[in-house]
Amino acid sequence: MNSPLADKNYLNVHVVEFKRRRWQREALSQFTRFVCLNVHRGAGKTILVTNYLMRQAIEIHGSQYVYVVPTFAMGMRSFWENMVKFTHGIPGWSSNKQDKYWAYDPGNGISSKIWMVSCDDGGDNIRGVHPHGLVVDEAQKLPVTLWQEILRPTLNNQKGWAIILGTPNGKDNLLYWAYDNGNNPAMKEWSQFTYDVHSTKVFSEEEVEAIRLEQDDDTFKQEFLCSFVKSSNEVVFNQFDPAVHVRPPTDLPDDDRLPVLVGMDFNINPMSAVVAIQRGDQLHIIDEIVLPNSHTGDMAEEIANKYRGRRIQIYPDQSGRSGRTSAVGETDFTILRRTGFYVYENRSGNPPVLESIKTVNMMLRPVQGGEPKILISAKCKNLVQCMDRLRFKPGSSIVDKTQGYDHMTDALRYLITFMSPYVAKRRATVEGFRL
Repeated sequence: MNSPLADKNYLNVHVVEFKRRRWQREALSQFTRFVCLNVHRGAGKTILVTNYLMRQAIEIHGSQYVYVVPTFAMGMRSFWENMVKFTHGIPGWSSNKQDKYWAYDPGNGISSKIWMVSCDDGGDNIRGVHPHGLVVDEAQKLPVTLWQEILRPTLNNQKGWAIILGTPNGKDNLLYWAYDNGNNPAMKEWSQFTYDVHSTKVFSEEEVEAIRLEQDDDTFKQEFLCSFVKSSNEVVFNQFDPAVHVRPPTDLPDDDRLPVLVGMDFNINPMSAVVAIQRGDQLHIIDEIVLPNSHTGDMAEEIANKYRGRRIQIYPDQSGRSGRTSAVGETDFTILRRTGFYVYENRSGNPPVLESIKTVNMMLRPVQGGEPKILISAKCKNLVQCMDRLRFKPGSSIVDKTQGYDHMTDALRYLITFMSPYVAKRRATVEGFRL
């Protein structure tokens, strides 16, 4: 169907004047009943659909619309704040924050409403509503079953339309399903529009290049090039390539003049640690230590025996500040310090898991025309296996810990993250080297 908002002459004084970008005008110009908008981060897609809902509510007196969002907090930050800004000073608009809707009354007593519905409860609060149209925002965070079992049936009575929008994040979600439907010629009621960072022209090419350099390849392809590149069972360390990162031990020799840098995971079975030295802006992982059915005292003794006489800096799991893996009543950090090690302590605790995974992936990515910042000795067989096999749980961003591949990689994550600029603004008791 053709959108009434595609008409340049359509403008009502009761709706904010919204100067649309070229990509936004194109997206609104040719609508089928169900539309997927696959658009990069920061393009203005939520502002676009908020304005669209407002104009629809004004044009069709007594109509109802639903804005669907994964969480209540997300909806308040995006849709609700946009509505507050867009309706300010414009007659006819009112809100009911308790029941989470906005109403437009042109003065004839027949109100149109836009409901904000969050899926914190699984979407059951949408049942019983029969809107003329609905918008599903951040659809990459929602399951396909939400559409099939709840959203689609609500549109039957009014033969309503739907706009499903978001930015790619794997394929096991509603956004990819809608995108796939839009590309299927047999699905006549569906269409899809993809706008990456180069086609919207929202950012300058200089800014795009700066963003690219700050992201790992897959993240940039997804969030800014709008490519569905990640599968639901993707390996966690997607930049790791044994052919690139694993080297013969003779290529990564130790140097007893350099400090020994240790990442450590406090887990009783097994206790895990990775051992590294820093050469220039590269980190060489030269050894690994795995102690089954052990505790921090045993790990400290093993490291001290292997690297006696060296300055040893430990970058451990921050739970060790109060945690205990021994029966002597001392904390893990106390045991390590008593052994003579320098222990990195971050008062903010451990970094967010996904942020630290992203940091490791960025360090694994080869510098343009050069080598990656992380190289791993082939003698670290457990680490190499864990890096290659650790995966997310299907359809989620939660690391699958059931196979035991997480302990050694956790040790590496702590080492890399606490040595990276990630913690530059966080208070810590020991200054780490910077990669």
